[in-house]
Amino acid sequence: MEKIQSIAQTAREQRLEGTHHSGYNSTFPLIGYCFDNSYVCINLLQNNGFDPKLIEGTTERVADELIVEGVNPQNLDSVDELGGLVHYWIEVVFQEITYVVDIASDSFESLGECLVTDSYPEDYIKLPDSESNGDELLSTIRSEEKRCEFCGDHKYTEYGCPKCQNLISEG
Repeated sequence: MEKIQSIAQTAREQRLEGTHHSGYNSTFPLIGYCFDNSYVCINLLQNNGFDPKLIEGTTERVADELIVEGVNPQNLDSVDELGGLVHYWIEVVFQEITYVVDIASDSFESLGECLVTDSYPEDYIKLPDSESNGDELLSTIRSEEKRCEFCGDHKYTEYGCPKCQNLISEG
């Protein structure tokens, strides 16, 4: 678990290097960028020999609007029923244990924290198609080759990380 925690922390640091999301100058600089966060972490995990899975689900905090309307997101059959109130995180199996990894947790209890746990957080909601939706999205994004693997932002963004800036100057 220590190796996964170290990789997650590295991913978080890389995400914060870009100025496109206010970096360290914001109380919760990575909230609202869950796909970008997961994208960087997935690449780092894969580069270190892991086989991570992108999960497209939600948390009680993200789905609060549905909950207030009387909808229990845990009873839904599909991510589509969330109406865009989604959150992305990673599952990775190591030594037969499944870990949940989220470099900027979007939950009431651990908002903005780097989360690596071997038990599913109660407020994270994984639906029947969460993994397949995550796989499909990741495949699409990778085929477009428009994301910086270092910071997760769109390549060639004016205010990206140092790696993005190098791509701009080379481009």
